[in-house]
Amino acid sequence: MKRAVIMLALLALPLSLEAQVARGGNRMQGAAQARRVQLQRQVLQRFVEQNSRELGLSAQERGRIEQILLENNGRREDLFEQALALRLRLAETLRDPRASEDQLNGILNELVELREREHQMWRREQEELARTLPARKRAQLTLRLLRLQERIREMIDQRPGVQRDTLSGGRP
Repeated sequence: MKRAVIMLALLALPLSLEAQVARGGNRMQGAAQARRVQLQRQVLQRFVEQNSRELGLSAQERGRIEQILLENNGRREDLFEQALALRLRLAETLRDPRASEDQLNGILNELVELREREHQMWRREQEELARTLPARKRAQLTLRLLRLQERIREMIDQRPGVQRDTLSGGRP
C-alpha cells in the first residue's frame, strides 16, 4: 500500500521539476505548486503513520518526527532545485566551446558548496531525530527514509518528460 500511495502521489504531480527548469521556470506556480506540496505532505504523513506503528513510536515521537520530516522536506526540495539548476548550467557551459576554465570552476565550486549545505542539512536532521528517538529506532527510521527517497528518485527518473543530460544520468 505504501508503494501505491507514493506512486500515485508522484504520478499525479504536474510536470517534473526538470521539465519545468528546462522550460525556463525555476519553481512551479499556483495550483500546481499547491497540489504538489499537498501530495508531498500526504506521502510523508502516511510514511510517518505506517512507520510509527511498525516502530512502536509514541504519539509525541510521531508528532515530532512528522514535524522534522516536513520541515526538512521543504529544505531538501529547495536544495534539489538548486542542484538541478546548477547541473543544467554546467551542462550548458560544457557545450559552449568558448567557456573558460574560470566559468567552469565557478560552477563546480557552487556545486561543492551546495553539497556541503546538503550534508549540513542531513546532519541537522539526524541531530533532531537523535533528540527524539533512541538509536535503534532512529537507525530503522533512517534506513526506511533512505529507501523511500531512492524509490521516489527512481520513479521520477522513469516518468515521461523528465529531461536527462548525458553527463549525470538524470540525477542532479
